[in-house]
Amino acid sequence: MFCPKCGKKNDDEAKFCNSCGTSLSGKPTTQPTRASSGFSIGKFIGFAVLFVVLVVVLVAIFTTIYVVKTTPHEPPASSTTQQEQVSGERKTQAQSVNDQKLQKETLDDGTELVYGVVSNVAIGVLDVDEFQRPIGNKHISERPQGKFVGVTVLVANEQNDAITVAMSSYKLIDEKGREYDVSTSAMTAWEMSRDGQGFLTKINPGNSAPFVFIFDVPRNADLKNFRLRARAGMIGDSVDLPLNFDPKHSLE
Repeated sequence: MFCPKCGKKNDDEAKFCNSCGTSLSGKPTTQPTRASSGFSIGKFIGFAVLFVVLVVVLVAIFTTIYVVKTTPHEPPASSTTQQEQVSGERKTQAQSVNDQKLQKETLDDGTELVYGVVSNVAIGVLDVDEFQRPIGNKHISERPQGKFVGVTVLVANEQNDAITVAMSSYKLIDEKGREYDVSTSAMTAWEMSRDGQGFLTKINPGNSAPFVFIFDVPRNADLKNFRLRARAGMIGDSVDLPLNFDPKHSLE
């Protein structure tokens, strides 16, 4: 018989193992018991299921990658594009608000005058003249850095109080939104060489008066792309007016 402990062969009549001394009084065995290999049909099925799951996961991953790479996508709008859209919307809204302030009137000579009404003050552009000659006389003279633009406006006060017409209330705006102030030196030469209105002039309620404002703009500036931003008095609301190019009040 074989020892159940060490597996050594002993005589059939032996009561103890000749090798390890283990009692052989139990049921005799003719073959040593083999240790289990640890492999069973259950483990085989488990490995098979795990393999199938792994294959399915890999197929899903590669399918997703392929779909993402082959599907056309529109590029996201850049921050610059978004800013331009927002800026365009704001300009459209501002233009709509400004248009509500504009009115039209046909003068006696057939000229159509576009004017703005803000804070019960009507302001219209009567004439625009551009020139590069000096302004002044033999005592005072001023030359333009680029070219002079003289704008004649008519201001009518419909308020209950007098308003002050000041140079700082008028600006030229070009197509890029840049602002041009009235040229103080050109206006000084203009006022001292001619009988002008003065830098600060009041208009009583119900009265109107023309005023000339002189700006210094780049020589190649196209006045068709300019507009006049006029303010009602020194602290009133403002309006953007188109420039008229059919001179009626020449500065010559």
